[in-house]
Amino acid sequence: MLGEIVAMGPEGVCDYCGCPLALGDRVTWSMVWSCGECFYCTRGLRPKCERLMKFGHEKIAPDRALIGGMAEYCHLPAKTAIFHVPPNVPDRVASPANCATATIAAVIRNAGPVSGQVVVVHGAGMPGLTACAMAARGGAAQVIAIEPDARRREQALAFGAAAALDSALSQDQILARVKELSA
Repeated sequence: MLGEIVAMGPEGVCDYCGCPLALGDRVTWSMVWSCGECFYCTRGLRPKCERLMKFGHEKIAPDRALIGGMAEYCHLPAKTAIFHVPPNVPDRVASPANCATATIAAVIRNAGPVSGQVVVVHGAGMPGLTACAMAARGGAAQVIAIEPDARRREQALAFGAAAALDSALSQDQILARVKELSA
């Protein structure tokens, strides 16, 4: 989700870091909104918020109109985590920030350092390509993608995978090849 601020309330809006935003600023925002006040939010479990709302995943309701992240206009309720997108960051780079990029960053953060490790990525869609790039950039000893589509296997190589295996191979063949590449 990526947008330009076209309107805001009279009190103005600040980004996640507390910096004021202005009309015309390019922004992206968290895919989920949480209240910050319920039992779960006050205990650091915002993804379990009792009033959790996901942009683009909710039924349209009077208090939740214009929340489809891919719509022409999107209303960002108070307490939405908004991030300013610098002018030098192209739309194609900023657009996946709160989906593929954030998801893979969380996976790598929770998995621990990838430096010197063999990382196997299953699938080379947007999240998989992001995983290849982040693992390679993080110093992985080897990044191996497994993907059925030949074009996506080529993309995985361009995004940092050292090898891209066809998932149509048998499980034994894939395992043998991963072991060979990991030695």
